[in-house]
Amino acid sequence: MIGYLWWLARHPAKPHQQPIPINHSFDVPPVTPAVAESLWAQRSPNTDALTAEILRAAANHEITIETVAGHRKPDVRLTQLKPVTNSFLAHCFDKIAVDGQFMLTDLKKYGKRDKAGRLGKWFSRWQTEVDQDVAVYQDETNYRLRNQWLMAAVVVSVMGMIATGAGLLVSPKVVTLMVIPAIVAAVAFWIGWIIQRRRIAINTDAGLELRNQINGLRRMLKDIGHFNTAQVGDLILWEQILPYAAAFGLTNQVTKQLAIDFGTEALATGMLVYYPLFYANGGLDFDLSGAINDSFSGALDASGSASSASGGSGGFSGGSSGGFGGGSGGGAF
Repeated sequence: MIGYLWWLARHPAKPHQQPIPINHSFDVPPVTPAVAESLWAQRSPNTDALTAEILRAAANHEITIETVAGHRKPDVRLTQLKPVTNSFLAHCFDKIAVDGQFMLTDLKKYGKRDKAGRLGKWFSRWQTEVDQDVAVYQDETNYRLRNQWLMAAVVVSVMGMIATGAGLLVSPKVVTLMVIPAIVAAVAFWIGWIIQRRRIAINTDAGLELRNQINGLRRMLKDIGHFNTAQVGDLILWEQILPYAAAFGLTNQVTKQLAIDFGTEALATGMLVYYPLFYANGGLDFDLSGAINDSFSGALDASGSASSASGGSGGFSGGSSGGFGGGSGGGAF
């Protein structure tokens, strides 16, 4: 314990200037939606971010996304037009698609029989690629220092439990002498970790500025009902922002507000890529991004279960609550 305190005292955090918080931002971030979501959440990108990347692939004319009638609810068909840049999606077209297209129901079926856990591996590789892009905006020294505070709290707690357990083998008096210092030390280190977690900035100055902009964008999207989106910007701007709304799980409320402020006629002529997906044929009653996200999450879960049942490692990392698996010297946020 003394050794940890000595080491931590000799390694202070590198100071960074915290920017003035932006309440609402209407600017498109200079990074992809997946990187933006990862920076905001301080962990590896989740399936919401993957959904955003799929929408971007449609906007870049790499794929088409079509809503088709299903047995109980609409299904979604993805068709490849040219090589896709998203590695996870590229694997799906390579291994699951027939004649360059697959349905979301096909993805779920593949996940259920995916005993090798391929879907989880593809997802983890894609997360690693995004993590490497995020690592550019990380202060590696501060990042490692914050992890050391966490490690110290864990080690001191474990040592206290071991010492208390050893005291049980001696006498009740020894247990009393051991348990009180162990609890005090553990509580002190965990309080220190909580304080340092808030105090130590794990982003560079550029990363803090970017994260501030992303926070402002997300707040704007959450509060979008308070704005007239038609007065904020034209449909070209909102077409660029929509994938970021998907990354934050806010697409449904954003598309509904755009329909109110712009009207369906303006959307039909000014939002050529996304109008057929979100508005045509009663699309407002069908949450497309939610359907894509649920399908990919369900397929990944099914793949993990199938892999575990067959003796594989199973599962996938970095979903809605996963950790960040840093790029060139990262680790978990």
